[in-house]
Amino acid sequence: MKLFRTIKTLGGVLLLTGTMVLAGACGNDEVLPNDFLNDVPPIDIEDVLDDPEPVEDQFFPPDEVRDPRFFPRVIAHSQKAPRNLGVYSDRLYCVTDTDDGSAVRDIHHLGGHWSNLAVMDTNPASLDVNQAGVYFSDTQNQRVYVSTLVSGKTETLFSSSSLPTIISVDNEKNIFWAGADGTINQTDPNVTGQIPLTVVQQTPIYMTNDATHVYFATAEGMLFRTVKGVANTTAEKLASGEDFVGAIVVDDTHVYWANPFDRAINRVDLKGGSVETFITNVYGPGSVAIDDQYLYFSTRTEGMIKKFAKDSSGGLIVVADNQREPTEIAVGDHFVYWVAQTLGEVWTASK
Repeated sequence: MKLFRTIKTLGGVLLLTGTMVLAGACGNDEVLPNDFLNDVPPIDIEDVLDDPEPVEDQFFPPDEVRDPRFFPRVIAHSQKAPRNLGVYSDRLYCVTDTDDGSAVRDIHHLGGHWSNLAVMDTNPASLDVNQAGVYFSDTQNQRVYVSTLVSGKTETLFSSSSLPTIISVDNEKNIFWAGADGTINQTDPNVTGQIPLTVVQQTPIYMTNDATHVYFATAEGMLFRTVKGVANTTAEKLASGEDFVGAIVVDDTHVYWANPFDRAINRVDLKGGSVETFITNVYGPGSVAIDDQYLYFSTRTEGMIKKFAKDSSGGLIVVADNQREPTEIAVGDHFVYWVAQTLGEVWTASK
């Protein structure tokens, strides 16, 4: 990648070199380190500049040179109640309201034009995505649908009288789903069989999975896991007396979640033990997401997106502030994304 060492910036001018964009202001000489942006992947300049309207409440010092990929920006606006945010490769997926129901939609992860994958007269309860497709549940019609990433064709994957609610998919293309009757089920990629994994007399509201287990939180404040591929087991209780919001996420060592009642991000070790308060003073948490190094979370009251190293090294890092009630959050390879649901907006910033 070619870099300028010293750049003369002019007010309101974007200086371009190759696939890199440098935003300048106020006519200062800016000296950049040699390794500036070495790890940032190239992107299409049209995607960077395709911002449909100015973003308010963003101020940067006049002597600061910034790549537009580094600071928060709107990538989608004027959506009706965007929710169920998912990301895979360079595409974002979500559910929005329409005049007659709802739509499952996708957009390039740095902005552009929305595509409708499915338009429905009902409300999808949950959405997840893997390398094969976008999966979403329709409790009212007792169905789970898939929109394949290759063809874009949307079709019914299966139906069940258990009334599918929340879903989670893995990289082996298995589909895990909860029924309104408290069942946790597994359906194989070819939909040739269904495994009733376990049943609880509670209401599952969030779900995730790892290589060996399916994890689910309930409206009654409990966190469970059950083994993949094994029918009719007793779910293992990992936590109780919790308050969940947004999502639960799992890595190699812990399950994490936001607890709005405790104003905390909590976690529990996969080996067992008591619930640990991982991050305190989290005001109005919206949701959580993780990558290999950090846990990310949104705070509706503060209007911030923050991250914290999972090994607890260092302090809290603010990814974005001055946001308006950020709720759901997702992370990709290089960016973090979140929903401002009341404004109908989806935002992004560099991780």
